[in-house]
Amino acid sequence: MKLLQSDFKKINETMKTIGVSPLGTVKKTTRKFLINLYRSCLIKGNSEIEIAPKEWNTLYAPIKDKMISKNIVKQIDNDTYQIPFVDISGRKWKYDTLRDNRKKCFNMDKYKGDGMVYLIICRNFVKIGYTARSVVERLMGLQVGSPYELSLWGTVGDINESFEHKLHQRYSAFRVRGEWFEIEVLSYITKDIPIAYISR
Repeated sequence: MKLLQSDFKKINETMKTIGVSPLGTVKKTTRKFLINLYRSCLIKGNSEIEIAPKEWNTLYAPIKDKMISKNIVKQIDNDTYQIPFVDISGRKWKYDTLRDNRKKCFNMDKYKGDGMVYLIICRNFVKIGYTARSVVERLMGLQVGSPYELSLWGTVGDINESFEHKLHQRYSAFRVRGEWFEIEVLSYITKDIPIAYISR
């Protein structure tokens, strides 16, 4: 998950609230921990996240009590914590605002070609990829390397590879890793691509 500049600003503000030392490894460890928390919350889509007790009791033990006392972290149960400073809605609102200020749909004539963009779902994520061969073969190839069941959500045919790159660029706020995005991106794709071009 790619963090925005505003995310890092919020993390730095949170560190000041905790009052960690500006020097040494404590600051680096705390910042890394907060970045991981923030990224995990964004992927999950809310401000609650499971933290393994082993992580708390080893690497992050020196800052645990401070984070709880400063209301940076609220303990829900033994493994689940709430991170109140994570604002999911603000990030998505920013994306919606950018979208409303530009053309709603892609000009599909610009991307005509002999290939196909596919949308493959795995649990709460979707892969936006391109293939010039059979999408079924591509799905089978990906399934071999995945411990979870994959399913084909849809395709956009007669398209070139630059269209895949354009989708990756437009929806970078929802990127988890590589070609994998949060599943919520599908609601934006159906608004941005004329429905006649999507085969399901």
